Amino acid sequence: MIDQFRVRSISTAVLTALFLSTSGVTHGSLIINGDFEAGNTGFSSAHSNASIPGGGRYEVINDPNTSWSAADSFGDHTSGSGLMFVADSEQLMVWQQTVNGIVNGQQYEFGHWVRKLNGLGNESVLQLEVNEGSGFVDLGSIQVSSTTAWVEFTSGYTASASGNFIFRIVNLTSGTFGNNFALDDISLNAVPEPSSTVLAMGLISCLSIGAYRRKLRRNRK
Repeated sequence: MIDQFRVRSISTAVLTALFLSTSGVTHGSLIINGDFEAGNTGFSSAHSNASIPGGGRYEVINDPNTSWSAADSFGDHTSGSGLMFVADSEQLMVWQQTVNGIVNGQQYEFGHWVRKLNGLGNESVLQLEVNEGSGFVDLGSIQVSSTTAWVEFTSGYTASASGNFIFRIVNLTSGTFGNNFALDDISLNAVPEPSSTVLAMGLISCLSIGAYRRKLRRNRK
């Protein structure tokens, strides 16, 4: 019973230490109003906030077809009845936000959901970027082609410094014909470090086996 108590005590101590070591990792998206449910706030854009259609314009609405009869009618990604960012776009910065509290060495996943408004013309290419203070870095891009379903695009990013950094989405496609899309549920999430958990569980297993073997040796004496 003494050995079992020691094992439980050590196991508890290890798990507590593991919890404290990972408690500084932020859980949930660091993006403010990434689902646009608060409306046209919390971000900036090089597009004009004006009714679509019209090149280089965007709206935060619940159905593209309510503003533009040539756009398909569909709901947002979050709930099907909420708000989304809808653009009749050009080769401009689409969305941008300064995110506070980025931690050096931490891995993050930056992404969004996107859908084309109709099957007309060009397909937008949206690029994810981050600026840690020395210029924007390309994190990857997606060509927006789906008109029947929301498509998720994410990219991994490991911070090389700590601070408040700019994250943005840029449209690389020139021209206005067909260069349209809806954005929703933009997110930036810290990626947990699973190796710490695996290491702790392995240590607990070793301690348990060692205690069991010591008990067997004593019982044989």
